[in-house]
Amino acid sequence: MGPLISVIIPVYNREKLIVDALESVLNQPCRSLEIIVVDDGSSDRSAEVCKRYQARDPRIKIFQKENGGVSSARNYGIKHATGRYVAFLDSDDAWVPGAMTSALCKYMEESDADIINFACYYCNESMTRFRLKAGLTGEYAGEGKRDPWKFSFFWTMLYKNTFLLQHQLHFPVGINDGEDELFKAATIYFSNKIVCTETPLVAYRKTPGSLARRKKDGIQKFLPYINGRLELAKVYHIDDEIWIDTQEEVCCWLMKEMAVWHFKYGGRRDILEQTIRTHVLFKKFRDYDLLGLGERDKREIRLYLRHPYLFESRMRLAGAVEAGIRAVVEKPGIKDIFEKARYPLERSSIGNMG
Repeated sequence: MGPLISVIIPVYNREKLIVDALESVLNQPCRSLEIIVVDDGSSDRSAEVCKRYQARDPRIKIFQKENGGVSSARNYGIKHATGRYVAFLDSDDAWVPGAMTSALCKYMEESDADIINFACYYCNESMTRFRLKAGLTGEYAGEGKRDPWKFSFFWTMLYKNTFLLQHQLHFPVGINDGEDELFKAATIYFSNKIVCTETPLVAYRKTPGSLARRKKDGIQKFLPYINGRLELAKVYHIDDEIWIDTQEEVCCWLMKEMAVWHFKYGGRRDILEQTIRTHVLFKKFRDYDLLGLGERDKREIRLYLRHPYLFESRMRLAGAVEAGIRAVVEKPGIKDIFEKARYPLERSSIGNMG
C-alpha cells in the first residue's frame, strides 16, 4: 500500500529556504507521506541540500529536470505521485507543526472527498510572526461550490490522486501569474465533494521574490491569466454555460485589476487601451452593470470607461503613495512595529517551524 499523501515541492534556487519546507513535512505526526522534490534546473545547491535530507529519510524522492517553470515542475510531480492524496508546497513555505495528525489522516480517509481544504497562516520572511487566515468548515458539492471566491488557495488543498488523473487536471505551462488559480478553478469544477476543515496546514511566507512581481506591468501580469481562464472550457471540454459565464465575469474583474495594476506600476496608457478595447471580453466588460460584481468594482470600471485620464491619475497617485509607505515600513524599527501589527502571532503560539 502506498503513502496517504504525496507532497510535491518544486524547487528552483532555494537552497536557503528549502530546509524549512522539508523539515516541516518530515516532522509531521502522520508518517504515511512521500515528499516529491522536483528540482527545476536549479543553479545553486538546492539539489545537494535535498539529497542530504534524502539520505536521512527515504520518504524523500528527488527528480531533476531542465528548467521549465513552476507549472511544469508541479505537473512532473503529479506524474510521479503514489499517494492517495496529493498536496503542493512551495519551497519557501512550510507546513504548520503538528497539523497532520493521525486523527486528521483518518478523517481524510473516511471522508473520501476529492478535495480537502484547510486554513492557513501568513507569515513574515523570517517565519517568526504569523497571522491566521481562517478557513471554511463543512462539505460542499453541486451549487454549493460554484462561487469562485469561496475557497482559499490551491496550496491549502489536498487532492485525491485518482481524481487528478481521471480528469487529467494539470497546471497550465507558460502562465507565470495565476496558473494556480486556473488549476484550482478546474479542480473545483470537476470535484464531486469538497470537505473543509478549520485546521491550518500551510504557513505562507512573504519573500522578496514574491514582492518583485510588482515590477511587472498590468498586461504582463494579468493578460495571460485572463486568456488562460477563458480557455479552461476548451481545454477541459466544459459546456456548463453557468460556469463559463462565471469565468467570464471573473475575467472582467481581472481586466479592471489589470488596469489598476498597470497604472500603479508605471505602465503606458496607449498599450493598455489597445489591449482592453480589442479584447474578446470588451463588450461584456463595457456592460459592467450586468455583471455580478460588487459596487466598488463597478464604480472603478465606470470611472475607467468614462473618465480614463482621471482613472489613470488616481491609480498612479495610489501607486506612488503605496511605494512611499513601503519605503517607510522597511526602515529599521518601523518594520518591526509593522510586522507585529500585521502578523500578531508569535512562532511559539503555533509550534516550532524549524
